[in-house]
Amino acid sequence: MQFNFNCEQILGCNNEGFAILEGSFPKAVKPGHTLYVNEILDSMGYLSSKVKNIYNQKAQCLNTVITSSQKFFLSNHRIFMKARDNSVIGYIKVGTKKLFVRDHLANYYEITPLCVLDFYVHDSQQRGGHGKVNK
Repeated sequence: MQFNFNCEQILGCNNEGFAILEGSFPKAVKPGHTLYVNEILDSMGYLSSKVKNIYNQKAQCLNTVITSSQKFFLSNHRIFMKARDNSVIGYIKVGTKKLFVRDHLANYYEITPLCVLDFYVHDSQQRGGHGKVNK
């Protein structure tokens, strides 16, 4: 997704274009960059839930936005984001979540594992090898 500012610089990306955002540390965002980071998170979160892809299907068929700047900065979640110049390629959001599981005796247990909570790769960048590990 294209923006009117340099996303790599705003997000503080490394040499490969990756940035890590910590929800519980909103002050880690450089002074003066908060509005830009909020715009990126809100726009990409909206696209993750709403946009139709080239096959005319919604990305995740959701009725509500999962990732927004307001929700993210009140959480202990982490977002790994990839950007290039003035565009964001995609993101993956991870964090712990309370889940109930059953054992073989049908007893329920509450666990709190690390989970993938949301992800999105912009339609224009899908199938471009961005998630591939170079060996």
